[in-house]
Formats: sequence, structure tokens, C-alpha cells
Amino acid sequence: MFKNKCPHPYHLTKHRKTLDRNKYLIVLIALVGVFFLGQLSVSQVEDSEGERERLQGLVDELTVNNKSLVKQQDFTASSKSIDAQARLQYRRVLAQLNEEVAGLKEQLLFYQRVVAPESIVKGLYVESFSLQPTLDSQRYQYSLVLAKGSSQKGSVKGQYSLSVVGRLKGKQVTLRAAELFEDQDQRQDFSFRYYQQLTGELLIPEGYNAVKLVLTVTPGSNKYETIKKKWSWIELLGKKAG
Repeated sequence: MFKNKCPHPYHLTKHRKTLDRNKYLIVLIALVGVFFLGQLSVSQVEDSEGERERLQGLVDELTVNNKSLVKQQDFTASSKSIDAQARLQYRRVLAQLNEEVAGLKEQLLFYQRVVAPESIVKGLYVESFSLQPTLDSQRYQYSLVLAKGSSQKGSVKGQYSLSVVGRLKGKQVTLRAAELFEDQDQRQDFSFRYYQQLTGELLIPEGYNAVKLVLTVTPGSNKYETIKKKWSWIELLGKKAG
């Protein structure tokens, strides 16, 4: 059974007022809900903004740390490069110093042999002979050091000669001063009290295959014996011979 709505105006008015109150209540509830939702949204926005600022702070901090690490890495790499260059330079300097020390020791031994009264070296002798190639494949620089023991006083004079034995066009050919020295007026004389270094340039003809070099030292006094030495051409090049 359905309840019949009362058509009386009094009841209709009362019913309408009830609906109006309910409508206002619904609107009020809706407004309160919207307010709280708004508050919630604002709170979420504030929380999001705070989180964003916190993350931005972390990003900034990490950026600063990264730049610092990059600088440290660059500094470390630069330091390693500098250290490597310093070690290389140190090795070069050390090698040069070792060479100089070896040279000084050799000179000291030489002077000891020449000057020391107790030297076992007597008379005239060849201290060293070296041969070096030049930019011209047919020319060679030589250096001869003659010395004598200090037990024999005074100076010594004389001459030395160089000759080269080899092959030219399949035949054995010996080159003497006339072929070896471009300057025919160049003299091979020596005169010294303790020692003397003699240098010059040898000219080897094109196509000539040198095999050995012969040095003859002829003193001007019979107090000293004539010296004759031979060296292999290949072994002599760039090396010191005694």
C-alpha cells in the first residue's frame, strides 16, 4: 500500500520547508567538504613543495660534490702526469750524470797513468783512438790521443800515419795518406810533454769496402819505440779503441 500525500497546503508548505532545510544542509556539508579538500590539497602542495626543495637541495649538494670530485680527479691526473715527467727527467739527468761520472773516472785513470810517478805505463803509448761517421757517408772523423809515462822526463815529438785496408772492385786496396786526406798539406805530427789529442777527417772513395785501419806512430827519438796498431773497421766505428 502507498501512503497518500496530503494535498493540504499546510502539509505541502511544511514538506517544502523540510526540503529547503535539507538542501541547505547538503550545501553546507558540501562546502565543508570542499574546504577540507582544499586544505588537504594545500597541505599536499606544501608537502610537495617542501619535498621539491629538499630534492633540489640534494641536487645542488651533489652538483657541488661532483665538481669537487672532478677537480680532485683533474688534480690527481695532473699530479700523475707531472710525477711521470719528473721521473722521466730524473732518469735522464741520472743517466747523464752516470755518463759524466764514468767519463771523469776514465779521465782520472788517464791522468794517474800519465802523471803518477808510480805509474806502470812507461814510454810512449796510444791512450785511445775513435772513429765516427759523418753526414757524408764517405767522410769519417777520427780522434787519436797519444801519451807517455811520467817516468821519462821532457817532451816527445814525432809523426803518425793512418792507412786503411779494404777492397775496391773485388781487389784488395790499401789507402794511404794521399788517398785518405783531402787536404794534402795536413801534417800528422805530434809534440807533447804528457799527452796530446790529434783529430782529423778521413775520406773513403765511393764503392770502397774498408776492412781494417792501421795506425803507425813514429817518435823522433830512439828513446821511444815505434807503435803499430790495427783495428777492425766495423768494430772501430763509433767505439773507443786503446
